[in-house]
Amino acid sequence: MKSLILVLLIVLIILISAGLYWFGYRPEQIRKECYIYAKAKSEKQMEKFFGSDAYNMALGIGGDAMLGETLDPIYNSCLREKGIKE
Repeated sequence: MKSLILVLLIVLIILISAGLYWFGYRPEQIRKECYIYAKAKSEKQMEKFFGSDAYNMALGIGGDAMLGETLDPIYNSCLREKGIKE
C-alpha cells in the first residue's frame, strides 16, 4: 500500500512539473525568443528602408513608435508559427 501511494505521489509530481513547464516556462521562453527575433528583423527593415543615418536619427525622435509598427506583425507571426497564438 505504501509503495502504491509513493508511486502515485511521484506520478502526480511529474504531471504537475510537466504542466508547469508546458504552460508556464515554455511559452515565456518562446515569447522572449520571438521578441528578440522580431526586434532584430524590424530594426534591419527600418535601417534598409531609411538608411543607417536616417535610421539612427529616427531612433532619437520617436523611432520607438515606428519600430513598434513593424515589430508587432513580425512578433505575432513568430508566436503563431511557434503555436502560442492563433
